[in-house]
Amino acid sequence: MSPIPFDIQSIHPQPVTVEVYTKKYCPYCDRALELIQSKHADIVVIDLGIYPERIPEMMQRTHGKRTVPQIFVNNHYIGGCDDLYRMQALGQLDSFFQ
Repeated sequence: MSPIPFDIQSIHPQPVTVEVYTKKYCPYCDRALELIQSKHADIVVIDLGIYPERIPEMMQRTHGKRTVPQIFVNNHYIGGCDDLYRMQALGQLDSFFQ
C-alpha cells in the first residue's frame, strides 16, 4: 500500500503575520485592529507618529497611499480599514487566516 500524500502546511501551518501602519487617535486604525485581533493573528503595529521615518516605506509598499491604516497580511497588501471590512463582508478575509 502506498503512503497517503499530505500537505505538510496543513499539519504545521505557517503563522499569519499582519502588519498595520497606523497612528494614534485614528478610529479607522482602532476598528481595523479590532477585526484583525479577532482573527488571532500576530500583529506588527507600525505607529507612524512614533516612527515617521517609516512613511516612505509605507508609501512605496502601497503605491503612494498616505492614509492610515494600511494593512498587509503575510506581506500581501489588503488596503485600508474599508477594504478590510469589505473583504470580511464578502467572506474573503478568513482565507488569509487559515
